Amino acid sequence: MKNSSQSTRGMKTAFFVSVNLLQAAHSFSVQGPQSNRNGISTKSGGYNQILMNPLEEERSRHFSSFSLHLSSSNVDYAQAEDVKSIKSLFSKYADESDSMTKDTLCKVPPFDEMLEVEDLSMEELTEIWDKAPKSGGDESRIGADSFVQIYQAVDDLFEDDEKEADVVEEAKAPENVELNAAQSELKVAFNSLCDDNKLISKVALKAWDEIETLFAENLLGQSEFDDIWSKTAASSEQLDLAGFLSFNAGLDDLFEYDDEEGDESGTVQTNEPTLPVTKKMVQGDDLPPAVLFAAIADENYLVGMNELKLWAELQEMLEEEDLLPSELQDFYDSIEDKKSGKLSEEGFVTLYEKIDVLFEDDDEEEANDDAAAAAQASRIKEDLLGFVNLIDNDDDEEALACCLDSTEKDQKQVMNIVSALEAQPTNFIKQKKGNIDSSDLTGTWEMIYSSSSGMKFNKGLSGLGGSFPNGRFGGLKQKLTATKYVRDVEYQEWIKVNPSAASFYVTINGSWDLKTSMSLFTGEPSIVLNIEPDRVQWGTTVTKGDHWKSLGPTNLLDLTYLDEDFRVMRGCTSTETIFLYKRVAEEGK
Repeated sequence: MKNSSQSTRGMKTAFFVSVNLLQAAHSFSVQGPQSNRNGISTKSGGYNQILMNPLEEERSRHFSSFSLHLSSSNVDYAQAEDVKSIKSLFSKYADESDSMTKDTLCKVPPFDEMLEVEDLSMEELTEIWDKAPKSGGDESRIGADSFVQIYQAVDDLFEDDEKEADVVEEAKAPENVELNAAQSELKVAFNSLCDDNKLISKVALKAWDEIETLFAENLLGQSEFDDIWSKTAASSEQLDLAGFLSFNAGLDDLFEYDDEEGDESGTVQTNEPTLPVTKKMVQGDDLPPAVLFAAIADENYLVGMNELKLWAELQEMLEEEDLLPSELQDFYDSIEDKKSGKLSEEGFVTLYEKIDVLFEDDDEEEANDDAAAAAQASRIKEDLLGFVNLIDNDDDEEALACCLDSTEKDQKQVMNIVSALEAQPTNFIKQKKGNIDSSDLTGTWEMIYSSSSGMKFNKGLSGLGGSFPNGRFGGLKQKLTATKYVRDVEYQEWIKVNPSAASFYVTINGSWDLKTSMSLFTGEPSIVLNIEPDRVQWGTTVTKGDHWKSLGPTNLLDLTYLDEDFRVMRGCTSTETIFLYKRVAEEGK
């Protein structure tokens, strides 16, 4: 221990027994208010102004005048580091065997006074006693060395208390420190939110309209809120005024961090003040530039770089790098009013038009690209139709319609062209990202090609073509209709018979639907045309179609290509099985 100075904040713990002060002394150590075992301090005026009572002043003067050893017959005083003086104190109270019992220890100054005023509890002293080595194997007695150990251990108790008190005192918020304008406004908000104990709960803070606005505009996430709360809330899970100010400082740091990220990513920076977070982004796609200007302009009816951040489409252009920050800055610098550093309405319209011109050029290029892609898709489709027409032996009396009897080589060539066509941007499935509606399919479609082995085996869809003498499959049309509640399908299969007067139609009725499934081969989502036959009719014969096995190949097919007048279907379990349909004009249209 060191002697105390005149300032009690620098005073260290010391043992003392003063004959002159014995009646007044009630503490083992001389401490400033922050080191009192009972945590009592006296403050007046400013945060760091601490007053000493007369007794404390007397103690301060008293210890300043003593050396670090026993220097007076009136005072038994020893510092914790002064082992010799502590042992001398032990010798005064030890018995004939040069040892001391616990009862004797409790009567030795200053332990007796500390126990009396409860600065030291008997439990604390007993715990220290039990840890000290005992004398000569007698557990009820200690020697001089153990006395020194106990003396220093008790001193350490008060050293720890002093440090803890310093931390607590320094952590307290200044009571008389003046608040700046922003903090004063926050104090008003605090008073409107706090309870009778001047505390704010987490629920009450989340209900604050400022916080609700940040959540609503996705400027603050729940995890960010919880993180700032955990750093500023007391153990009671509530905020006092100091905690409330700290919480708002944490919010400020959060947005300052976002600004720093913007600097690194190349976002255009200005020295303008940050916009209030309550001002919302403006979607300007359908707004004339003058109206957009009015929506984002400041109170002086001007637009600066900060106000431009409220223009949603502009921020998307910057984020997607369709417009570079340097390009925007160049446009802005060439237009801004030199006096205000911002844009008037006329200047904003000029900026709007400069940006628009950039994208007009892009639109022209995109239109040219689209036209080229459409032309390529058209050529591929023409190649496919031309090849199908080439291999269709319609003039051959023995040949089956829709190329059912085409060779394996021809089928591979068709599949190659179909694969190229499916990848074209003209494919509605790609354009609509799979969101095909029933109205895209309604109408009458004629099958022009199929590589289905089932249809080839059955010599048509119904199988009746091979059941009649001199009969063969002559073609197939599919009519899809849809209302709000019903989707109907009707097949018209033409069966050619020799003589031709005996030829007839087979009509197959049922229902249809579009389903989203997962391709067994690609693992990608696929659109499935699901058909459920209900009735098969030819001539005067009518039978149920739900058990008509030959209809199976067309009941469940993947839709892989679709445009205004052409459709490609593939087998769900065999992608090499292909059906090609061409839209035909309906009668009366």
